[in-house]
Amino acid sequence: MLWTSRESASEEETTRTQLIGPAAPGNKLTPKIPPMMGECIHAQMVTVEKKRELRLWFEPHRDLITQREFDAKARVSPEVMPQLRERFNAEGYMIATLNCGLDVFLRVQDDLLKKATGDLESWKKKVRG
Repeated sequence: MLWTSRESASEEETTRTQLIGPAAPGNKLTPKIPPMMGECIHAQMVTVEKKRELRLWFEPHRDLITQREFDAKARVSPEVMPQLRERFNAEGYMIATLNCGLDVFLRVQDDLLKKATGDLESWKKKVRG
């Protein structure tokens, strides 16, 4: 299932950290949405050297406009994140194009998850003997 949303500015209740995230009825829900999702991708159009590019962030980062924290995340374990960064961008985003969009990101992420799961299954078999 794919769910899209506009952005909303909010404040985390306990730390008072200024956040930006998926819009929901009432700002207090904004910081609670990313943990409930498998992945939370932040799409942001930026201009680099007079060219516009669409960045799909898959890691937490500061929004380039508001400087608020956006809690983007991928659906992979921390051990696999370096491979995701290596495939797309060390800063935690991919540049979407007509040939490489969200579908490619999701496929790569699924392949990494399958490999990690297969590695875990192999390890379990070795341990069991």
